[in-house]
Amino acid sequence: MSSPHPPAILFVEIWAQALPTLALLAHRNRSRPVVIVALAFLGSLIGDGVGRYVAHQYGNNLWVSILSAGLVMVALLVALAEWQVTVVERLTVRIAIIPCLVVFSGLVVFVEDFTNISRFAYPFYLLVVLGVASWTLLRRTYQRPGTPILKTDWFLILGGLALSSATTIVSTPIGAVLVAEQRYDLFGQVWQLRAACTIVAILLITAGTLRRPSETPA
Repeated sequence: MSSPHPPAILFVEIWAQALPTLALLAHRNRSRPVVIVALAFLGSLIGDGVGRYVAHQYGNNLWVSILSAGLVMVALLVALAEWQVTVVERLTVRIAIIPCLVVFSGLVVFVEDFTNISRFAYPFYLLVVLGVASWTLLRRTYQRPGTPILKTDWFLILGGLALSSATTIVSTPIGAVLVAEQRYDLFGQVWQLRAACTIVAILLITAGTLRRPSETPA
């Protein structure tokens, strides 16, 4: 499904996932949600590496991508739960991890087609992350913190997660259709645009990781 020499931007997108973890070395922010988000992107990077190896050996690595997505979804929901503004909301997000994982697993086992780009499980994971990240962003912004929101860690990280999820949730089904129709030229353009938006999102998340920890409302 890919050319022998993928565009450089795709490699930049893959390796950019290490940036949030590298930002932790600055010791500016070691709060629990920030660390979890950074490690989730590192896990995604490792999953991409394993996927490339599997693709080289067996020709199909789509099951690796979906498995990695499930693990990243759980990690991001754990992190997002930490940023909820009330105890009830934190508990709700934590409990929601279980049904989300059940639905994701059901889509993988009973619906997903591993001969094509994920049309169900992966978009579901992105939709969950987009929904919870957007909700958290709106709720925390509504609290009107004393610190300008652009200088908070959560605003940049949540904005980056929302941008990454929204971009990919649109491009993934489109990419799947284009691949099925063997329109690899258009698929390449869509995937490069998605990669560019993802890089911007990761840069926002990295910038948030370099901010001082913000207080979480009780």
